[in-house]
Amino acid sequence: MTLNITRAGIGSPPFRVQAFALEDDTALVLNAQPDVACKMDEHPIRIMTALYDDVPDSPGCVVVRGHRPFYLHAMVHDFDQEPSFKEAWVSAALSCVFQICEARQVRALALETLGCRHGRLRESKFFELLDAALDDRQFDFLGSVWLVTPGAAT
Repeated sequence: MTLNITRAGIGSPPFRVQAFALEDDTALVLNAQPDVACKMDEHPIRIMTALYDDVPDSPGCVVVRGHRPFYLHAMVHDFDQEPSFKEAWVSAALSCVFQICEARQVRALALETLGCRHGRLRESKFFELLDAALDDRQFDFLGSVWLVTPGAAT
């Protein structure tokens, strides 16, 4: 299947998508929802201890949340390291995003320019990494990618 990639800003989606790939970090705080109220059934000290003992996933991994639309949290940042991102993590996350889309039969994906929003990855370098991730890859389901870029005309 031929993959159609459309570049557009966040305010002007070119089509409906079934999954959003978001730039995130190993602790999943960059896209945390602060407005979600949570009921604390446990004592705050136990909650804080659990958070302290929590082992984050590895950079380059992707965590899936939700269901149609899926939210694919691409962990391209590790705030325990300087710089917080690496090109290799962006490459690994892109590969994971495409594998997950195929496994979940996603036909349309919104993809942030990973590493560019919160990191200092140049868009031109992201496009090189994207080209490499797509090189020789065949898709049975994924047909459209909305490349969400802050600088794109809306």
